Amino acid sequence: EGPLTVTSVVSDIYGNNLNAVDTTIKDTLATVNVNFDGGGDEYLNQYEIATTRLEGTIENIEDGQRIQVTVTDSLGAVINLETVVTGGSWSLDDVDLSGLSEGTLTVVAKSIDIAGNPAISENTIIKDTLASVTVDVDDGGDGYLNTEERQSVTLSGQVSDVENGQTVSVTVQDSSGGMLSFNTVVVDGMWQVEGANLSTLADGALTVSASVNDVAGNQAKAMDEATTIDATAPTIDIDTDFYISGGLAIDDFREGIVTEMRGTTSGVEQGLAVTIRVSDGDSTLNFTGLVDASGSWTVTGIDVNTLNLNNTWTIEAEVLDAAGNHVVDTMPTIVLPGSTVFSENIVGFFGEQSSSAAINIENGVPALHAEQPSLSALTSVGQSINVVVAEDGLSLQGTSTDDRLVFS
Repeated sequence: EGPLTVTSVVSDIYGNNLNAVDTTIKDTLATVNVNFDGGGDEYLNQYEIATTRLEGTIENIEDGQRIQVTVTDSLGAVINLETVVTGGSWSLDDVDLSGLSEGTLTVVAKSIDIAGNPAISENTIIKDTLASVTVDVDDGGDGYLNTEERQSVTLSGQVSDVENGQTVSVTVQDSSGGMLSFNTVVVDGMWQVEGANLSTLADGALTVSASVNDVAGNQAKAMDEATTIDATAPTIDIDTDFYISGGLAIDDFREGIVTEMRGTTSGVEQGLAVTIRVSDGDSTLNFTGLVDASGSWTVTGIDVNTLNLNNTWTIEAEVLDAAGNHVVDTMPTIVLPGSTVFSENIVGFFGEQSSSAAINIENGVPALHAEQPSLSALTSVGQSINVVVAEDGLSLQGTSTDDRLVFS
């Protein structure tokens, strides 16, 4: 390669010589190569595809010679580009290849030196601009995590165009800014975090975010805001103060005269059910009512005729809030106290009489009611009786109008 010198010499028969010289250049070489700027890998991702740099080096091709470049996708779509050789190289900046299909891209660079030697080079790179992820909170389908559920929550989702083994970063943030973070990996298009303990997060709406990058560097993000932590236990109370004389008459309830119970709740949504459960130890009866807008409830139609009057009865009211938090209010057990009998003959002969009966009440603090209409209706030797109940409710006494002690 390079300059060639051609010399010719001719002589006649007389010995005269004649010389001629000519020069030319042997130029049979021309080389071009091509390269994608894929950010150090063999992919063009969503951030690179619209501002791609195509470049290459040149050998034996003069500055100013044209470089024709074509980029072809897997479906045959072509983008044609052109530049010139400068200082033994060529380049094209900010080439937008976003209109080409996903998959393999083939770039071909062609040039001709001034001697007419053609040069061609080809290279490939993968267009990968797609990646997606979803996120879901297993809240049982009601949109709430209650006290028990929040201690072991499954977070999961699906991915598309993200390879197995890629790391998924998950954050769970509460309404007060508290945050927990978890990491897992993609397996067969899925990701999952099992047994996530969210009990340190505050009540209120949760924001669950998932983020993942594919091998090409495409980032996918997703957010779920459909779940609320509700770990505050509701309350329920059976109200016995609305009954006649300010209390629940045991006899009337056991005999079916009282067929209604009322009470209040807090932290329970309107329309949710309250269950009254009455049991004699062998059989249990359930009766339901609904919580109203004020949090109050009424259960009617209580029929206890099938229960055994000889057994100890229990009554409880139960409610679940919308999140599934459970609370029970248990009334004192209902046991008919033993009867006490006084005889006028014995009192008249001996001057006094004592009698006792056991009253065993579980889950309650027994006390005598301040109003004693039955005792107050008694008379003694024609005189009315004034009944006074002690302040602690544990004793009483009845005195006649002449201040004579009748009973205590």
